[in-house]
Amino acid sequence: MKQALTNQKPRWNPHEDDVINECICPALQKADKFQFMSGFWTSGIIEELSVGLATLIYKSKEASLELLISPTLAREDKEAIEEGTSQEAQNQKWLEELFLSEEGTRDALQLHTRACIANLLRTQKIIIKTVYLNQGIFHKKDYIISSKEGQTILISGSANATKSGIGIGNNSETMNLHR
Repeated sequence: MKQALTNQKPRWNPHEDDVINECICPALQKADKFQFMSGFWTSGIIEELSVGLATLIYKSKEASLELLISPTLAREDKEAIEEGTSQEAQNQKWLEELFLSEEGTRDALQLHTRACIANLLRTQKIIIKTVYLNQGIFHKKDYIISSKEGQTILISGSANATKSGIGIGNNSETMNLHR
């Protein structure tokens, strides 16, 4: 993971910088675990990070993706989470077969994002927890990428885990890379 981040700048502006393809995905391809906390989250971020997440998910035998998010969710994302955690979850063999290769995993994450989230929850490859506060809102934006070799990076700043939060050309946000 260290090699993937060699010569990376310490501060990113996703509005102008391709933080996804130049920083986050290369780190995810070398990582063993990705944890993030975000005040706002949409499933679109899974699609945006599919290149890096496919490698991470495919090579891991256990939960490699952990999300700590606000309970404020789009209806479709909430339904995908409920489907993935329901006792009556449908058997989706076609989707499970897409996860047999790294390329299939990447394609599945891009084309069937919400169904993939449900499947990853069912197979315990992803953990999603929501944070409820007595007052105020959960509004953190921290992305932790780590490897079994003990290498860890933190990307923090103002960018929520959404397409508009970290996608190039969208919101004007700041993301700081800490090694």
